Amino acid sequence: MMEPIIVRKAQQADIPAILEIEWECFREDSFSIEQFAYLISRSKGTFYVMMEADRVIAYVSLLFHG
Repeated sequence: MMEPIIVRKAQQADIPAILEIEWECFREDSFSIEQFAYLISRSKGTFYVMMEADRVIAYVSLLFHG
């Protein structure tokens, strides 16, 4: 049976898993630990992770301008 998919706000503790996904997808253009820490905690926007069985499998960052 498939594990349920959960979407929740990202936390600083998610950064290592987010970095793994980022590196796999973007390599040389990947964001740094500091950039993700800022996006999760201080940016004008919101940051979500998708979880499956206590594992981050995707993320999205939405930035608001204006």
